[in-house]
Amino acid sequence: MLSGLLGSAATPFIATWLLGVTHQSSSIAWYIMGASLVSLGALVILTETRYGNIDAVDESPVEAAAK
Repeated sequence: MLSGLLGSAATPFIATWLLGVTHQSSSIAWYIMGASLVSLGALVILTETRYGNIDAVDESPVEAAAK
């Protein structure tokens, strides 16, 4: 939750800084594409939890596999 707030709050400042430094609006597009690639990478790394046992969260993986 905090990361979403900080990321969302920083975006206008980063976009303004990029436009001021490069004087090209395409730099903002490159920034957004880079951020989306980071998000896509995180999505690929995360595992699916839909079929997991939510009660086994506090158990070790060995105990959960034994059930």
